[in-house]
Amino acid sequence: EGLLTRAGEFALPYLLAVGFVLGILAGDSLSTPPLFASLQTFGVACALVAMLHMVVAATVRRSAATALITCVLVTYLGAFGYVQLRLQNVVSPIQFLTVWTASFASIACLMCRARENPRLTSASSLLLYFLVALIGLQAYQLGNATYSDTVAYDDFVANHQFAATPETTPSDFATRRPDVYYIILDAYARGDVLQELYGYDNEPFLAELRNRGFFIADASRSNYHLTELSVASSLNMMQLANLDLDRFATRLPVREMIQDSRVARTLKASGYQTIALASGKADTECRRFDQFVSPTPALNVYQDTLLHTTAIPQLLSLSPNWLPRPADWHRQRVSRTLDAIGAAASGSEKPAFVFAHLMSPHPPFVWDERGRE
Repeated sequence: EGLLTRAGEFALPYLLAVGFVLGILAGDSLSTPPLFASLQTFGVACALVAMLHMVVAATVRRSAATALITCVLVTYLGAFGYVQLRLQNVVSPIQFLTVWTASFASIACLMCRARENPRLTSASSLLLYFLVALIGLQAYQLGNATYSDTVAYDDFVANHQFAATPETTPSDFATRRPDVYYIILDAYARGDVLQELYGYDNEPFLAELRNRGFFIADASRSNYHLTELSVASSLNMMQLANLDLDRFATRLPVREMIQDSRVARTLKASGYQTIALASGKADTECRRFDQFVSPTPALNVYQDTLLHTTAIPQLLSLSPNWLPRPADWHRQRVSRTLDAIGAAASGSEKPAFVFAHLMSPHPPFVWDERGRE
């Protein structure tokens, strides 16, 4: 019994960290990332908690107090950004930081002084039961939604045949067919909207594109308000209105339509090699293409959302300039992806279909109008 108690106390901070990670997923099951991204995130979160746990354990010698103080610090760091976002119109950042830090420091100090109190063991046991129940409920919700959608997806494919292999045959490639590039600059507004909302004149750039033979759709509108819906529609050359997507709890069908699309199958059947560049957004990362190019390791959208519920961005903003910030990671990913697009098809003997979705100029805004940081 003593061993189980100590094991439970040791596990408390890690269960709390898993609860924070799962909380983001449970709050938006539609955006659940693939399993590998989730496991990677769990691993990083637990590693950070382990470092924090060792520091507290070296200071506080009683396991119950160590576990609870670590939980206090994990809560302080893990919920900081989430709470600040909801109070940003009520208190100033300095006021929030002062009150938030003072509150959690007071709790941690009280626990340090009472580290020999046997009631701490009871408190840690109650917290352990609560976390196990909470994580179990979150995991059940996510697992049930994913399983239900996976079962329903087979019928969805059979009924719609959206990704059926086209009946085409490769033709003579004595004359090389042109490479095809599908580049999505997410949230890029048309010229009159940029002028109206931002006072920015994009006409010189558009005029140069016209001079190079490009067609500019001056009165264009997006067909859907979400990127993954728009991409699934365009890559399968069809509208989505009659697919009954509302019955799915996750984005599984849309993600599959992008991963295994009619456009990619048609071009592959015509002798093309398919190449996709990493976007950081799980729904539009075509990892089943012939080549998947990730120019730089960086956070995906889910991990970035999780990061900004914590105090880490605030701590990095106070750190020396040589430490990278989240904005630096985002800027680096977009820059290197832009550099990689031109070289993506250079070594291919076949004509190439290159797909690149860049989360820019979509927020966060990491450049000014002249491309400066």
